[in-house]
Amino acid sequence: MRIALSSALAVAVMLGATVAESGRVPSLAPRAILLRIEGHVGPPRDGDRRIAELRLRRKDATFTFQVSEIWVLSGDAAGQDILHEVEPYTPSMSVFGPPEVVGKLVNASSDQPLEVTGYFRRGQRILTLSSVEPAKK
Repeated sequence: MRIALSSALAVAVMLGATVAESGRVPSLAPRAILLRIEGHVGPPRDGDRRIAELRLRRKDATFTFQVSEIWVLSGDAAGQDILHEVEPYTPSMSVFGPPEVVGKLVNASSDQPLEVTGYFRRGQRILTLSSVEPAKK
């Protein structure tokens, strides 16, 4: 009991010193990671530069997205880290966002290369879309 109380007090003192030094309260929740993912909806095609296949869920529907490139625009991870994190799961991620943005992804033709940008919440495997546009390549 005495050791647990001492440990709790030490953590509280260190947290207090951190807040006093920085002037703000640190967040204990993981930050969302801003991703840009290039690829296309549907099955793999001949000649694809496919680095991963994601199974995305939107409400009750699940669809496949072939990833050709992934970049972390903001956050402390590499694109491959994100892909490895979601790889063992089906679906890989749940997709949310404004209906018009999500609709562009869900209704995209399989021959249309896309650039998908959104915030990924690690652990929860949620991708909140901010834009879905035709790929510039």
